[in-house]
Amino acid sequence: MATRGGERRGAFAAALRAAISERGITLARLQQQLVDDGNAVSMATLSYWRSGDRQPEGAQSLSVVEGIEDRLRLGRGHLSALLGPSVRLGSIPPPRLPFDEERENRETAETLAALRSTPQDTLRDLSTQLTVQVGADGAVERTVMRSLVQATQGVITEIPLIDVAPAETAILSIISDVVGGRVDRE
Repeated sequence: MATRGGERRGAFAAALRAAISERGITLARLQQQLVDDGNAVSMATLSYWRSGDRQPEGAQSLSVVEGIEDRLRLGRGHLSALLGPSVRLGSIPPPRLPFDEERENRETAETLAALRSTPQDTLRDLSTQLTVQVGADGAVERTVMRSLVQATQGVITEIPLIDVAPAETAILSIISDVVGGRVDRE
């Protein structure tokens, strides 16, 4: 029994094969034209796509698909509309905050609104690493956080960071040494 994603992947491969055949072009010639247009793609990749063993994923691959549509004189979206869900992404769960309590969720929503934060429903946290340095007295001296975040649609324009203390405190975290971005508002 084929899965829906497998059926769509098969539809993409079949449409690509048909379009190449109808234009009377070899895969090698198509690949060279795409490279000449600035769409770097290997013969192996095109072969995988044509056979249905793999499908285009990611921004660069989707750009190549647009180039294929142009080169084969297909309408924009003719092939890309046949792509199934990304195998690499997997299913995209709804955004989830790192804590469950209703009070904290409400307060987080209020904080995001106060910060005028953009909606975060298209972001996916792939990995977060925390390194905590503790002093001789047992108090936290420094926390270093590294996160890998993926946009599941569009482009990431901002990522809110909310530091929730386990108990009410007057001590505020200081965010410094931001790499790959900047602190915009607090």
